Amino acid sequence: MTTMAILPFVRADGRIDRAALHSRHGVRWLIWDFLVGMLAFWLGYVLSPHEQLANKLPATYYMVLVGGFYGFILSLCSRCSGVPRPEHTWSKYELVATALLGVVIAYVLFSAAASLLYFRQYGRYIAAGVMGISFAAMILPRLAVRALLPFSPLRIGLYGCVPACHEIDVLGHHPFLDVVGWFRPRHAQVGRSQMADLPLLGDIDDLDAQGKDRFGLDAVVFCMGDQLTHEDGVALMKLPASGIEVFTLGAFLERFHRKVSVEGCSANWFASGTAFMPNTSVFCVKRAMDIVLSLIGLALTLPLWPFIALAIKMSSPGPVFFRQERVGYLGQIFEIVKFRTMRTDAEKDGAQFAVENDPRATRVGNFLRKSRLDELPQLFNILRGSMSLVGPRPERPEFVATLGEEIPMYDLRHTVPPGLTGWAQIRYRYGANKEDAQRKLEYDLYYLRHFSLALELEIIVKTLPMMMRGSR
Repeated sequence: MTTMAILPFVRADGRIDRAALHSRHGVRWLIWDFLVGMLAFWLGYVLSPHEQLANKLPATYYMVLVGGFYGFILSLCSRCSGVPRPEHTWSKYELVATALLGVVIAYVLFSAAASLLYFRQYGRYIAAGVMGISFAAMILPRLAVRALLPFSPLRIGLYGCVPACHEIDVLGHHPFLDVVGWFRPRHAQVGRSQMADLPLLGDIDDLDAQGKDRFGLDAVVFCMGDQLTHEDGVALMKLPASGIEVFTLGAFLERFHRKVSVEGCSANWFASGTAFMPNTSVFCVKRAMDIVLSLIGLALTLPLWPFIALAIKMSSPGPVFFRQERVGYLGQIFEIVKFRTMRTDAEKDGAQFAVENDPRATRVGNFLRKSRLDELPQLFNILRGSMSLVGPRPERPEFVATLGEEIPMYDLRHTVPPGLTGWAQIRYRYGANKEDAQRKLEYDLYYLRHFSLALELEIIVKTLPMMMRGSR
């Protein structure tokens, strides 16, 4: 028996079995992170020059108990920060960023708990050693699994007709998904043009207990909306027993693409989200984060403001700041403040969507937009409470009136305060028309449905490198 054959997440052909790395089996990574915490705590002590010179290493039981306590906190923080990705479609940047976030939060919580429980104080050498070893031991095995063992894509079969060709394109253009074909319902006429020329694999009767071996399917995506018959529903319910997962189109896109399909879901399905209305304490913590982080942001960036103002005045005549009405929380109108990036006559023909490489923008304005430095004055909006650090971007009343009538569930964006950055901003390009507004809404709906402090931190962490890259 080969080494790879005895690993629980490796198939016989040497490719990784995604089911073994699914979130239901994420306890393996939690146990690993727990052991990493214990080992890092012990090595942090052993490698600390001060502890070695003083020859005062604690007793073994102390190292095990306190190290286990740190390991427990680290494993929880790694899961909350998103390190063991359930989909396992993360990039190297996501792994490094979430692991770093988890380690920092874990050690801060551990240090606070250690002070309250009257553990001994830990110096900077121990702190640096514990965090450095924890970070390395968390990411290296995951990078090794990704680099050394080939991943097989998740093989998907579609059942029924997809409501929009856009959604088929989304399913097919994913590096870890392989749409192999579609299955025909018993009592529905589905044209081949509706299925984007995907091969027909059969009908519902072919999806039996041998369907997984016959087609090599990992999942079936149900695309029939409300047209599923009782007979077909019973047949689909039997598939999980044979190792084939069943998803609605909306649930599949939500899990693997982290967005909510406007075409593929109903308002009733969206309202069923358990995180749609988080409790008051979560909003209180979010507000506290807004105040603290915006004050830190102002302290760090205020020295740049005179230089930005000078560059704006030298590039074009007009005011330094740009003020505009936007739609905020529960549809309330407020005034947003930004550094001016366009000519003063930019909207002489009426309101227009901002576009990438906007010809109305000045040379300095283009730089401010790409670096997002034009948004800095909105930190005062955050302090006043009209905005939050994270949330759907506020739109102009003229656009909201039109888009609210044309795009389903668009007004749900206003059930949380608008944000300086958001899930749609880090997942989608610059919105320049109605179609872009709908695509960005899908990411905003995901943010609403999965609202949590962990997602807030993920968005903040991913926004910073986007600012440095100028990706806007």
